[in-house]
Amino acid sequence: MRLGRVLQVILVLSLALAALAGAAFGGAALAVLQPELARSTAGYLAVASKAVARLPQPARAEGHGRQGADDGYVIDAVLGVDQVVAGQVTVTYTNDSTVDLDRLVFHLPRGVQTVTLEKLDGAQAGRDAARDGLTYTIPLKGQVAPGAQVTAVLKYSTFLAQGPRRQGISDGGGLWLINDWYPSLDVFDGEGWHTGEPAAAFGDYSFLATATYKVRLTTPAGLNAYAPYGDRGRVVATEGSAQTLAFEAGPVREFALVLTNEHGAVAEVGQARPTLAALYLAGHEPAARGALAAARKAIDTYSELFGPYPGPGFVIVEAPITDFKGVEFPGFILISSAQYEQGSGVESVIAHEVAHQWWYNQVGSDQLLEPWIDESLANYATALYFEKEYGPAAGRSVLNAGAFTLYRSRRAAYPESSVAKPVTAFATEEEYKMMTYGRGALFLQALRETMGDKVFFAFLHDLATRHADGYVTEKTIRDEAAAAAGRDLSDLFDLWLHRPDGQLPR
Repeated sequence: MRLGRVLQVILVLSLALAALAGAAFGGAALAVLQPELARSTAGYLAVASKAVARLPQPARAEGHGRQGADDGYVIDAVLGVDQVVAGQVTVTYTNDSTVDLDRLVFHLPRGVQTVTLEKLDGAQAGRDAARDGLTYTIPLKGQVAPGAQVTAVLKYSTFLAQGPRRQGISDGGGLWLINDWYPSLDVFDGEGWHTGEPAAAFGDYSFLATATYKVRLTTPAGLNAYAPYGDRGRVVATEGSAQTLAFEAGPVREFALVLTNEHGAVAEVGQARPTLAALYLAGHEPAARGALAAARKAIDTYSELFGPYPGPGFVIVEAPITDFKGVEFPGFILISSAQYEQGSGVESVIAHEVAHQWWYNQVGSDQLLEPWIDESLANYATALYFEKEYGPAAGRSVLNAGAFTLYRSRRAAYPESSVAKPVTAFATEEEYKMMTYGRGALFLQALRETMGDKVFFAFLHDLATRHADGYVTEKTIRDEAAAAAGRDLSDLFDLWLHRPDGQLPR
């Protein structure tokens, strides 16, 4: 469900910390905070809390980047050196469903410290807004009718919390990965709001609609920025030890970015689109060049299979992460330094993470309720990449290693497990990967064998293009596969996705 169809959001994260009235955002603000930041995180939060209380109320529409039919997020933020962001969020939601709305529901960053409702336009709060874990609910007094709008103004502060999708600052102090850093409206599907939290340190943590973004971010000076699709940002202000950068992106599933002063960079030469670049740490330039070549081949392969790559650029970022081989974000991916050091398997990791630019960023799914969808599609796409690039035997070998062996080696430990269940229903990360990466990918191979190559590949292409900037469910996939095949495929879906593992033929 594309945000532009259902959602107008103006998101302003402004940390106006200058001591004197009328002082500019950005450099002056950060300069004022530096002594406080040096003392302690608690000291920072105390200062940030006072600063947020002084934030001006934003204009309802003008001056905040309203973008017509594709309204989205506008962010103005200051990043503190203690990994804290604080600010103000204004969200205007257009109800294009056929039912009345009686509440607004937000997903909060994992490191959220404070969040308060400051103002509501277009409706009245029915009672106090309430926070439950990472969900923030604003009940509405009277309901918002279909076609009507409601605007909420929130103030909040958050840490860049460490977690399953590594963020914050690297050990060396020169790499910042910023994601899951602002309150965002959950997806309303006409029946209810999609909310939830992962059960453990595995799986993804949110389900968001695509949106366009205009972002202003003040950071310590000297950091190079890489935002979705390789946007480097424009330096719009500098003062003292701070810089303010401006970005535009979208539609994307979320706005994440990398700030670094410790990476070298290599980029493709020529006019090919999208433009590609790879950021690498000392000693890893040859591996980065290999990753760049693999990414180009993967983008070309998937563009043929699933439709055009959805953005103007793509960036590969080496990161000192240890809990993942790679992590996907809109328009860029992280690759673990260990992958470059090992010297093998990098191409398959690149192919998997690049596939997520279609199966996650372009075509969304509820990664909390149906985590198998994007991971199974990305893992099977990896095998398709090797098949198209190196031949059928290579594709079978990758499917064997990345799905069949993964699944078969662990299935005895989970005889009652199945694929189609939420993250919270998996007891361990081992079970989660065995099903979502392993058996889910094998299901897609079974579906291909049942439908035949011509019909199957046309079905995948149509699924990706028809739902670009939207989202799919198992029902969507089941119904469209059946329509493409011209027959009911429910038995196949039930066998592979829903029956206990012990019932699957061995």
